[in-house]
Amino acid sequence: MTIRRSGRTYPPHPNASWEDQTALTCIACPQPGVNFRPQELNDSERWIVRYWISTDGNFRLVRKAKKVASGDIAFTDGEMFFVSDAPYQDWVKLPMNNKRNITGERPNCDNHKAAADMFVKFAGLDVTGIAAVSCSRHTVFLPGGTVDFQKGEKYACTDYAVINTILNIVKHGKLPIGITYDIFCHWMPNFRSRAALFPSNMTLPDDLDVIGGVPKFHLIGHQHECKVRWSLNHMSQVGRIDGEGPERGWAGLNEASGSLSEKSPGYRHDSINYLMNAWNFEKKIRLSSYLSAQFLSAKAAYIRQRVVFDELNESIPVRVRVLWEATDVRPIFEKGKWTSPFEFREAQGKDIQNVLFEERRGEADVTSEPSRRTGAAKWVVAAIHLETSIYKLQLQERQLEANITYGQRNSLDEARKMLNNKIIVHRSQQDVFMAGIGEPDHPEKEAVSKTSLHHELGLPSSYLKETLQGCGLNRVAALEGKFRHAACNEALHELRELLGLKTLSLRWKRKNLSGEVATTRAEASLKVHQEKVVWAKSKYQRSWQALMRLRLNSDDPHTYRELKQEDIKNLKGYLEIESAELGDGIREIPWIWRAASIKNKEEWQIEALRVEWFRSRQRVKQWEEELMLLKKDMLMAVRGFEVLASKWQWKSEVGGLEPGMSEYAARQAWFHCKLKANLFQKCDQHVKDNVVKLKWAESYWPASSTAASIT
Repeated sequence: MTIRRSGRTYPPHPNASWEDQTALTCIACPQPGVNFRPQELNDSERWIVRYWISTDGNFRLVRKAKKVASGDIAFTDGEMFFVSDAPYQDWVKLPMNNKRNITGERPNCDNHKAAADMFVKFAGLDVTGIAAVSCSRHTVFLPGGTVDFQKGEKYACTDYAVINTILNIVKHGKLPIGITYDIFCHWMPNFRSRAALFPSNMTLPDDLDVIGGVPKFHLIGHQHECKVRWSLNHMSQVGRIDGEGPERGWAGLNEASGSLSEKSPGYRHDSINYLMNAWNFEKKIRLSSYLSAQFLSAKAAYIRQRVVFDELNESIPVRVRVLWEATDVRPIFEKGKWTSPFEFREAQGKDIQNVLFEERRGEADVTSEPSRRTGAAKWVVAAIHLETSIYKLQLQERQLEANITYGQRNSLDEARKMLNNKIIVHRSQQDVFMAGIGEPDHPEKEAVSKTSLHHELGLPSSYLKETLQGCGLNRVAALEGKFRHAACNEALHELRELLGLKTLSLRWKRKNLSGEVATTRAEASLKVHQEKVVWAKSKYQRSWQALMRLRLNSDDPHTYRELKQEDIKNLKGYLEIESAELGDGIREIPWIWRAASIKNKEEWQIEALRVEWFRSRQRVKQWEEELMLLKKDMLMAVRGFEVLASKWQWKSEVGGLEPGMSEYAARQAWFHCKLKANLFQKCDQHVKDNVVKLKWAESYWPASSTAASIT
């Protein structure tokens, strides 16, 4: 059945690039001479034909060490997904390939143990797993890219699978290659030197263009340097691939792991080959629906991320944007470590606090000039601190209200008396700085309570703007406004740090803790952390309400907004490069990180948004690239189906065929014509969509489902 479907029982087509293959390959990935011709592309669009492949190991597809009949063979040996077994076994048995580390160098990142002989301890196994290579964009297993592991995931095994796959890809024409691998960070650096040791029939082209990165799901387990250097989220011309490749295919194969572990080597290889081919066939017939759905999803994400970036971009001064736009985003090695504009600098938080401290000290110097209001700055700041003390005592009372003891009640009464004395002293100083003002008259201010915990502090924000102007107190009001701005900024910055730390703490807990005691302690720690978040929120809300009552600047309602619960979301990657994770492409930052009308004049605000500006811009670029790549996939798939239909039609018309063969070939031609028509129907509007432009796809897209796309 497999041989018949491949067309190899028929005479070969005169076009060498239209060869018959026993294994189904990816019809939407670049195939020179089949679904594209290099001369059709202009230089600005040539990047779209980089062939991205992903490799991964599966340690559930083992084979038990059992007696094997001498005549056991695989009928598909070297013809489908598994490599030819004899030359592969000769290669992996070489002494140099049986060392865990042939270079003698220890990798900087050792967080993933994939390259270690970790399965040697599994006694009774003849094969400890397999490695496979798939295309990264569509998760189609690639011919000649699957090998067995004998003692863990050695470089020698993965190298063989990857090199054999690349040679199959480029045999009909030169193509740039992209590779993703779980341990790409220490597999890739010496890949070229290891490839040079391969037999002459497996020599890679000297001018082969190879780049790569770490898959997004796996990158979180790597060290900081890997996230800087190998994150797909930070690369150009990759679209929104996640790089996981075979991971999705393992789900189906693992269901057969039990029976596969009992089979003979040859029968096991045949079975896995057939299962992979069935997986690829499903991908092939569902490709039109997949590409259409992906385009709609990518288009929505692109439009949304464009709006988000435009809002953020408008909030940054032009002089700063010009510098950022001219910045090279490629990782660089300086001062002993790798850095990039997408990276949060550890010292950034301290710099922000230092700048804020200098600004507040400067404000105090200005307001401390000899006058009847000397010391007004200190008085306003003291009032803001008193507000915090009042809130703290209120919070303690609410927490203890239900089960308060006599001792706790006495402690609260003592604290209330001390706070009341401070409030009385503060209020007595109001006449020095706000003489003749009278009692607070702002309708939005809480009424004065008889309890000290709700006592009015008499700040300018407690009065109507007209009242302050009538008493000539605009200067004191402006002074409070400055400190309210600073308090809001401090609270927002504190929230940012706390939210980032909370995310990291949760990840660490899920990854490292187990057991009731450890989990309970971690939950207690997270509860304390959440209380700090609530504290920072209340700190912001008090100063925000005061600013809204003061009505000093027309921009304040846009710059400082009411802080709602849905706004308290973490800015992914602010404390470390977390935007390397899957899902970064659809992430949006809450208003506390950006707003369309904010003009960030303070340097600390601008610096705080620097990393997010680069990442937000990168999301827009990658979604734009993804839309272009999807258009490329659509045209290549249409052409691929067209070539298969033409090839089978040619086979149906050749002479000297056995009875039934011509009819079978004609049926295959009809089947692929239907696949082409279905893809055209679902994707025609997407290729012609002007949301992004891909000249190559639009120029060669067929006029109808029956028209030729290959001229």
